[in-house]
Amino acid sequence: MKRPLLPLGRSIRPRRRWLVLAAAVVIVVAYVRLGDVADPVWGYRVIDDRTIEVQTITGPYTWTRVATVGRVQRAGSMIVVSARFA
Repeated sequence: MKRPLLPLGRSIRPRRRWLVLAAAVVIVVAYVRLGDVADPVWGYRVIDDRTIEVQTITGPYTWTRVATVGRVQRAGSMIVVSARFA
């Protein structure tokens, strides 16, 4: 007769499912955080007082976004563009 691995006959499967789920979450979060890279700004165009158009060069299947907009004391404004490659 085999002896149960855990007391009260509990199975190890629910623990394994939680470990697999936790590992999947860690992998997804790492991909999201580490896959986001800064992209150089190729150019910009002033549309009006509150709007500018930012031009970047990215490859196919990329998702590009404006990551940070801020004020710099000497330069006036700072724009950081980041891209995620698929």
